Amino acid sequence: MNRRPPTLKERLTPCEVCGHPLSQRHHVPHVSEVGEHEYTVQLCANCHELCHLAFNAHFRDGKRAARVWGEVLLKLGLQNERVLAIYRLAERAHEIETLISQAAMEGLDD
Repeated sequence: MNRRPPTLKERLTPCEVCGHPLSQRHHVPHVSEVGEHEYTVQLCANCHELCHLAFNAHFRDGKRAARVWGEVLLKLGLQNERVLAIYRLAERAHEIETLISQAAMEGLDD
């Protein structure tokens, strides 16, 4: 799969979660699940990693991700704005993947 490189404007867009001045595209839902698409958010490298950890810990039963995410929660707290924003992104990715999966299954039934 050929993914387009980020534009300079994208790289210089602040992180949508923490405001860090450099960011990268994060696809919601994951490209690995549904292929290349235009639904993205701009996240710094740390928030990008945290989003993957949260997603894998909560929706993929990733044991390593759950351990690391658990440590993040202990350090930052459950009510931390960054933690809540990251979890909402992971939750949104899961919801969209579920809808796409359901639509695909319905298409197979036709």
